[in-house]
Amino acid sequence: MKAGKLTGRDQQEWLNLIMESSGVNEQVENLKNILSFNSKPTKSFNKREIEQRYKNEFNGLYLTRKNVKEMFGEYEDRKVSIWEELDKKFNEKQRDELEGTGYSLLTESQLRFLYGPKSPFNDSITLERLLPIINKNNKNSSIINQIIEDDIKKISQMRSFDIRQHDIVLSPSVFRPSILNPRRSSQPFILSPFLFSPTILSPTIMGPAILSPRVFSPTILTPRIMTPLILSPFIFSSIILSPIIMQPFILSPGLLNSVILSPFVMNPMIMSSQIFHPFILSPLVMTPGILNPSALSPLVLSPFVLNPQVFSPKFFSGLILSPYALSPVLMSPTYAYVVILSPSFLS
Repeated sequence: MKAGKLTGRDQQEWLNLIMESSGVNEQVENLKNILSFNSKPTKSFNKREIEQRYKNEFNGLYLTRKNVKEMFGEYEDRKVSIWEELDKKFNEKQRDELEGTGYSLLTESQLRFLYGPKSPFNDSITLERLLPIINKNNKNSSIINQIIEDDIKKISQMRSFDIRQHDIVLSPSVFRPSILNPRRSSQPFILSPFLFSPTILSPTIMGPAILSPRVFSPTILTPRIMTPLILSPFIFSSIILSPIIMQPFILSPGLLNSVILSPFVMNPMIMSSQIFHPFILSPLVMTPGILNPSALSPLVLSPFVLNPQVFSPKFFSGLILSPYALSPVLMSPTYAYVVILSPSFLS
């Protein structure tokens, strides 16, 4: 393909294309509008009007020293001044490093200037932490680079980052079962009721429920450790094959629940009335009842020890094949209460 000279028309077409793509034509039209008055062009122009128009259109689009002081005050203006002065203090080596690697180290005097008492960035703790590093680097100029490389290697070798999940607040769970999901079940639930949301095969550690009632939400094959229930009633929410350890029930009444094959250890029930809440094949250890009346809540094949009952009357309940020891009853009358083949020791 032979190269030929551009004709005058070709040159004009290229020029039009360049002007169109660069937006020159649009700016020319804007300038014409500024210089025109009453739709009549004139050779002279009003300089003050042009300045005022551009000031109104572009004010705030960029910051200057004057803008910073007017918009943010004297304190922020001092910060800008500090950075400008610090930039003047950079030596040739620092500027070369900034251009080559993107970072450079401040000298001791620069650090004191930036974090010293006369600076708006004054931070004595940061200054004390960085000065020893700078002094070591003066003796061995590669020490900082080595530290950075080591940190990058450590980060690259990490398989995951442990991030604490946020508490679940004001987030009801409706028809949302938690199956094989210990991470979610171990989160604190606050003002987050459960409805038809069973917890299955999801071991829970330190996942308290506060003001979070449970309805038709059983716990199955889910051990729970240090998961207090506070102001969280539970209804039709049985506990099945789920050991419960250090889970106090505080102001959390229950209705029509059952505990089956689920040992209870150190789970005090405080002002948490239970109605139709039987324990079946579920031993209890150090699970006292305090101000905790109950009804229709027998213990069947559920031995217990160190379970005192204090101000906790019982109605229409009983002990069936459930030996017990060291479990005194204090100011807790019983009504229609039966004991069948349940020996006691020091109780």
